[in-house]
Amino acid sequence: MKINKEQIKEIKQSWSSQYGDTYQEGLHFLIEHLPNISKDIKEIVDEIAKNKPVQQIIGEWPFYDGTYVLNENVLIPRPETEVMIDHIISHVKSCKSILDLGTGSGCIAIELSKIYFNSRVHGVDKSYKALEVAKKNNHQTLNKVNFYNSDWFSNIEDKFQLIVSNPPYIAYENAKDKSLMHEPEIALFAKNEGMSDIEHITFRAKNFLELGGRLYIEHGHDQKNKVQKLFKNNGFRDIETFKDLAGKERFSLAKL
Repeated sequence: MKINKEQIKEIKQSWSSQYGDTYQEGLHFLIEHLPNISKDIKEIVDEIAKNKPVQQIIGEWPFYDGTYVLNENVLIPRPETEVMIDHIISHVKSCKSILDLGTGSGCIAIELSKIYFNSRVHGVDKSYKALEVAKKNNHQTLNKVNFYNSDWFSNIEDKFQLIVSNPPYIAYENAKDKSLMHEPEIALFAKNEGMSDIEHITFRAKNFLELGGRLYIEHGHDQKNKVQKLFKNNGFRDIETFKDLAGKERFSLAKL
């Protein structure tokens, strides 16, 4: 859409009312992308007033080497998760089969399919609305990634050399965090102090990994010890935890 100075002024005023002088980078990013947003100014102003994330207002967001369509049905891709992809690249020189559990927008599965372009890549999610978004993003791979519905491993039949997941790991006690209110609860929060889905994945993963295969899990910065214990108790070896961009222990991996 064409943007004039008065419309930009209206957006800036709305932004200032919501955020004050903070988060100016979000405002600059929004203004930069205004010509590509298929919404009228009133709708954008209303979304700012509702504290809707700028990523959702724009409707897409960069992640690693791609740009991903997104909406309120998927998590917003975060730069922290890019660290996991970097670690995989540096430690997994070749891979014939990859499973992304809880794929959401499909960003992890799609980026890995670009790197391991001869690999068989599956991305699963129990949310059909999330899968609709992932399939829109799959054009980046010429629809190479196989996206389909599965509640974790419920519809999985194959074995894989690499399983990755950014599962829900926030405790329900923290569900009042306003910064998360526009993202799907199903992708954020888990029972048992945020550990229930991680417990399920680590318990079942050994049945779907090839011998010597790797499991990567993103988790809360204070969950390292619990995750490592789960890996050990479920027969994994070579257990390792590494940090995100903020220096927090965010990812753990292990071999079968």
